[in-house]
Amino acid sequence: MSTNHGQYYRRFLCAFIKDVLRLWRAQVIGVLLAFAIVLLQIHYGLIPKTLTVQAVLSVGWPYAVLLFILIVIPLARTPFILDEKRQEEDEYQDGEQGDDAEHGSIPPDDIC
Repeated sequence: MSTNHGQYYRRFLCAFIKDVLRLWRAQVIGVLLAFAIVLLQIHYGLIPKTLTVQAVLSVGWPYAVLLFILIVIPLARTPFILDEKRQEEDEYQDGEQGDDAEHGSIPPDDIC
């Protein structure tokens, strides 16, 4: 099955967004907890209310790393997801052309 670059990147973006949302839904409690911790640190004076650039960098780097990881994982997984879907489509098409088409081959679900 051949696709042009526009179709591939549309499917890639769609699969990436679905994977990000799926992973982030599982991380909502952790993100809310991290946000609450920052608010409590500001409230109790561990983080000064008048934040300087250095204070923002020292407090924000763990959250930036967490955000980076939550984006990189789906970005690395998306090509594998698309390849699995392509293989399912190829197997389904091969099954339709063969004699076992009436044995209940399941069509692959669409990415988007």
